[in-house]
Amino acid sequence: MRRALRLLTAGWLVAAAAGCDDFLAPEPATFASSETYFQTPDQMEQAIAGLYGEMRSLYGWNWREVIDLRGDDVTLQFNINVPGFTFQLDEFLEATNDANVSEQYTDIFDAIFASNVILSRIDGVQFSDASQQARITGEALFIRSLA
Repeated sequence: MRRALRLLTAGWLVAAAAGCDDFLAPEPATFASSETYFQTPDQMEQAIAGLYGEMRSLYGWNWREVIDLRGDDVTLQFNINVPGFTFQLDEFLEATNDANVSEQYTDIFDAIFASNVILSRIDGVQFSDASQQARITGEALFIRSLA
């Protein structure tokens, strides 16, 4: 019985070890990396659409707290019932580890990074229409400067 169990275990280990090479070797067909992407005009269109998606995070709650609510026309005495509006916001006294400020800067730099990726890769793409390349470049430059 022990011999049969040992043979069965050894057979299972040999089959498992032999099967791993074929399973791990091929690249997934749907996997897109920075080396395989940004090759066609359609991919650049998708990238610029994703960049517009990055803009949503620029003007979320963090933007409202860090930029909008800190204006001179908004004060704590008139916004006492606004959730999240505190004395620190009103008096520009955020702590150095304040999550609102760091998240806003992270959102800004994510948009700048995504714009820079598009701008660095667009010259390597062959466009049949030069105006499409100029438009995508202009949109990426605008979003980067807006951020």
